[in-house]
Amino acid sequence: MSELVPIFGTDNPDCRGDVVFVHGLNGDARKTWQPENQPDRFWPNWIGEDVDGVGVWSLGYPVNAFAWKGATMPLADRAVNALVALETGGVGMNRPVVFIAHSLGGLLVKEVLRKAADGSVPEGRLLAQNTRGVVFLSTPHSGSNLADFVAYLKFLLPSVSVDELRTQEPRLRELNTWYRNNVVQLSVKTQVYCERKPTPAGRNFFGQWVNLMVVDAASSDPGITGVTAVPMDDDHLSISRPTRDSTLYKRTKEFVGLCLLTPGAVSPTPVSRDSDAGSERVSPDSRSPGVQNEPMNWPQSGKAERLELNRRLNGIPPQQFNMLLFALEPPAGLVPPMPAPQGDRVSALLGWAEGPGGCGLPQVRAVLEAILNPS
Repeated sequence: MSELVPIFGTDNPDCRGDVVFVHGLNGDARKTWQPENQPDRFWPNWIGEDVDGVGVWSLGYPVNAFAWKGATMPLADRAVNALVALETGGVGMNRPVVFIAHSLGGLLVKEVLRKAADGSVPEGRLLAQNTRGVVFLSTPHSGSNLADFVAYLKFLLPSVSVDELRTQEPRLRELNTWYRNNVVQLSVKTQVYCERKPTPAGRNFFGQWVNLMVVDAASSDPGITGVTAVPMDDDHLSISRPTRDSTLYKRTKEFVGLCLLTPGAVSPTPVSRDSDAGSERVSPDSRSPGVQNEPMNWPQSGKAERLELNRRLNGIPPQQFNMLLFALEPPAGLVPPMPAPQGDRVSALLGWAEGPGGCGLPQVRAVLEAILNPS
């Protein structure tokens, strides 16, 4: 049975969102996320400490129940089991949720979302609506090098032949196609990280140690427009155990905070630095002075409204403008990245918003108000 393990802040009545860590094959609800015998580097705790108002959980499940055999992959059954565990714990039922998944845990998250979205599991309907983001750490989505992944699994599941494992490749590809085609409709944001170092897999027939690139860059890339599989200087195991000052941890922490700013989330707040703790925090008191409580008295005419919106957007800090882009999701590459002048970035955003397929100026205004004056 899947078990939802509370890690940090899960009993906080003012919790504004949840983060769920999901391990992979041969993983554990705790050991996957920290180096061996180093409980002080259990990074789910850091997320709870560095992002205000979130509850952090770890989803554990029996690894043997995830074993593959023959032409049947019991991923669908495990997804139902996990959905019920999440629903029982109240996760995804009435507040936003972000998943952080390692290896096959990413496949489980995608199957969970598919079952939640298609209504086949009534307990999961709200989860599909409330999932805001997914972070994939070396998850084998697709690509021509899945054979390397099943070769690695051969060392973990010696009773199952490589040929049998390879029969699962079409299922993995089909699942990824579903996720890629539905992630925008579900308003789920995605971050992807891939390993760049081979992993010690075990000894071969001759007693020699074998090192494998378990999930290469091609397999770890889900192929979502605007999402880059970021290569990390890690192997398949160390990528799930970042240090607190690593790029992976910092970007993941920021991603969690930003996901809770999207429409439907509560208390959108920018990131600030907490000098006492020596780390960044997402804090409701860190909004820039001079803009956080400025009255929003918008003119009624179209031209006047656009000019006023242009003025306000040019006056906010770049960090808040980036939050606006994150929430509105204009097409990748449309808005010039920093350090382009903010005026150019604002013009590009408003031009898209007013054009065919754009979100419209009222939506830009609504999200801006939520960022500057959170309730």
